[in-house]
Amino acid sequence: MKVSSVHMDNITIAPVKKIHGATILVADRDVTETMIERLKEDVSWALKDYNILEFGGKQLTALNLLNRILHFNAPHQNFHCR
Repeated sequence: MKVSSVHMDNITIAPVKKIHGATILVADRDVTETMIERLKEDVSWALKDYNILEFGGKQLTALNLLNRILHFNAPHQNFHCR
């Protein structure tokens, strides 16, 4: 399981540096793509690898929990969406 698509409005930063009391504005930089890639990685990690609860003495991730719920509702792998 992984996050395949994320949409965000543009995020632009305009860093300011102070050197010997002078304020220097560094060129604006669009960090949207960097933020989207990082967000996709973090959410994918949280779904697959982060333990969200303990059930039956075992730590479960969100993916494990969803698989258990599906298996419980369709014990013969006969799951249908309505």
